[in-house]
Amino acid sequence: MIVKLVKIRKFINTNTILLLFLIILRKIIGSNKIMEDLRKLPVEKLLDMAYKSSCIQELNKLCNIESMIVRRVVAKNRNINSYIANNLATDPVLNVSYIALKNPNCTIKRDLHENELVKCVVCDKDERYMNCTLCN
Repeated sequence: MIVKLVKIRKFINTNTILLLFLIILRKIIGSNKIMEDLRKLPVEKLLDMAYKSSCIQELNKLCNIESMIVRRVVAKNRNINSYIANNLATDPVLNVSYIALKNPNCTIKRDLHENELVKCVVCDKDERYMNCTLCN
């Protein structure tokens, strides 16, 4: 292993490091552009994407959207990995974290108090079609 590192080190120079830095910087800027584009989409479209997507990169972006309801739908998606599920399980909004804790890919365990679990937190309706103002 050390011999391989020494051989690799011979080929790394300042230009290589600069090139790697620029590649990483482009990926970060591209990632921010994707988030900006996602934020411009209507919530209905984001909800549809969150329900139907099986792309981990897309779901990872959607779990960072400001809308609680979009994050909640991502938490329901069975295609999320444990990283996304665990991240959403610690979401400050109980409506999101409760659903994430129920996802089979979540490895975090939390005890939630019964009095915290109001009807809207445990609601199992499809968020794309629900109207919370009509809930009884």
